[in-house]
Amino acid sequence: MWFLVPFSRRLLSAFALIVLAAFTCPALELVKPDLSGPLTLARAKQIARQGNPGVAASAARVDAALATIRDAAAAYYPRVNISAMISHTEDVPSATGGGSTSRNYGLNSTLSYLVFDGHARKFRVLAAKASAEGAREAHREAQRFLLQSVAAAYYECLLGRESMLVAKRDADFNRKLSEETQKRLEAGAAARSDVLNFEIRTTAAESRHVLAAFEYRIARIILAQLMGLPRETAPDRLEPVPLAPPNGELHIPVLTDELDYALAHRPDHLQLDERINQLKADLATVRSGYLPTVGVAGGYGWSRDSNPRFNSSRDASSYVGVELSWDVFTGGSTKAQMAQLSAQIRAAQHSVTLSRLAIIGELRRLIEGATVAKTQVELQTKINNMTEEARKLVRNEYVAGRASLTRLNEAQTDLVRAAGDLVKARIRYWQILEDVAAASAKNLIGK
Repeated sequence: MWFLVPFSRRLLSAFALIVLAAFTCPALELVKPDLSGPLTLARAKQIARQGNPGVAASAARVDAALATIRDAAAAYYPRVNISAMISHTEDVPSATGGGSTSRNYGLNSTLSYLVFDGHARKFRVLAAKASAEGAREAHREAQRFLLQSVAAAYYECLLGRESMLVAKRDADFNRKLSEETQKRLEAGAAARSDVLNFEIRTTAAESRHVLAAFEYRIARIILAQLMGLPRETAPDRLEPVPLAPPNGELHIPVLTDELDYALAHRPDHLQLDERINQLKADLATVRSGYLPTVGVAGGYGWSRDSNPRFNSSRDASSYVGVELSWDVFTGGSTKAQMAQLSAQIRAAQHSVTLSRLAIIGELRRLIEGATVAKTQVELQTKINNMTEEARKLVRNEYVAGRASLTRLNEAQTDLVRAAGDLVKARIRYWQILEDVAAASAKNLIGK
């Protein structure tokens, strides 16, 4: 479970998310976001989508793919060309006579149009469209992964801050008992070892508070990086909204609903479908090489020696023609290309099957984990309430002299552990719901 491993491993995992989510791209002029007031998870995601350079890079790749469609569709239009020419010719002198020089001037315009190319133009456009759809899905995939990474960093922030609060309450409790015991020592009703016991436990709690504060600062740095905040915006300004207590009954996502939505909307899965469509269009383009191409062309121009003062009646010329080209034999090149693309299509189809199985397995694991997380929240809530009551009773008994110092230490230790476990269980529950939403791509809804 992500919150049970040492912090160093959680930190490395978070940095790995940043490396994958924030793709390399040129520096961007970013609008300074408004970070006044507590930061909600929804607001953090919104700022990340606007400021993270990885999302901007994927959006630029979509624009490039759309331009490819326009480039492929240009083959449906005629081509017009205008050219001007001047040439200088000088004959080499021979033994029988001197050389001569001449100049030729020309101005020509041509119009050509590809009438039929075996439908190659059509399939090139279809391939370009499939590529553009794949780029769009890649853009959505970058957002899906980024939003999941932002949620993970956000909950790391909450975990660090809640751990600070647990450590602070522990330190305050032991500090207060230390002061009370010191007064009892001065009155001769307590031992010096009792005072040292509470001072040691206070110092230990302060040490845990320092470590939790460090984790909180690092988590905010990671969150700021994922959000693409400008360097003028310090991570210390990020103040996530406090973790709210459970409101009503905790819910568990329904596997069939999540799976149906994921197979219809998850970008990385849809990318594979678009890849197959592109390969099929490429295959049809290659197959069109078996058919002839037909084109028409016409031109009008002038050509004259000595000077460029053209005369329409003497120097003008025009032509119109039809060209048919048919590659009857290419040494098997077309057949080999078709075999290559057919194999790539089969491989892509198997990749779709593997993707479907991976999504099914991922969602099943996550929903099983959500069920366990829900149960853990419910159980840890009961344990925390019972340990709070037990600690209160033992403290009163200790002050009255009816309970030992060892029993009070045990009760306080149980309460600190229960409070920490409850915080972890609640954060894990919300985190795993975010993971389910990311696995089904529902985290993109309304984004």
